[in-house]
Amino acid sequence: NTKRKEGTRRKRKTKNDNKALTKPPQTKDNPDNNKTKEEGERKKRSVKQRQRDRKRMSALSPRSSPSTAARNNSAVAIQAHLAKVHGTRVWIEDALGTPLSHPGLYLSLRDGVVLCKVMELIEKGSIPRIQENTLDPFKVKQNIRFFLAALQDFEVPKNRRFFLQDLFEGKDMVAVVDSFESLVSLAFERQKVPKPFPQFDPSDPSVPKLSDLPSDEIVQLRQ
Repeated sequence: NTKRKEGTRRKRKTKNDNKALTKPPQTKDNPDNNKTKEEGERKKRSVKQRQRDRKRMSALSPRSSPSTAARNNSAVAIQAHLAKVHGTRVWIEDALGTPLSHPGLYLSLRDGVVLCKVMELIEKGSIPRIQENTLDPFKVKQNIRFFLAALQDFEVPKNRRFFLQDLFEGKDMVAVVDSFESLVSLAFERQKVPKPFPQFDPSDPSVPKLSDLPSDEIVQLRQ
């Protein structure tokens, strides 16, 4: 019986030793652990981003609530956003001395070229280079990244800076316009530009109505 027990113990020990050899060490430096952590963090950020998008766009989309009051509030929010969109267009065209290339603000800014030119106007040398080949998605993203990095360097608050996908994929033009307004307001305070961000009343006749917008711009508001 004693010999049998000793044999069983040896077998268990050998089995446990083999398991220890095959199992990767669970340390902080283990790349598998780091990869799992990074994936978890990315998923968390993705969930937070979706929640943030839903929150922002629920106020803008007429489909967000069935009640009349909600639809009215939504219409007011849309018109207030359109007043800012109009202010953005007016300020850019005045600063650059040329009209934007598209009647819709989204397509005018999407490639990042205009934003980079404005940033260079505000802070010379803030943009390493402007990629003019806007048929290449990589170069378009690079323009937007240059602009976002310049916003950070200019100390535009983090909660007032949009994400790359907000503009590149048209996920949140409200955030893009808010970021631009913050940039211009800060630049005016520091006397980097001669004019502040224009504040238009939503009822101003010069502010476009939702029905006046190009179809692609309406899609950006309602997606």
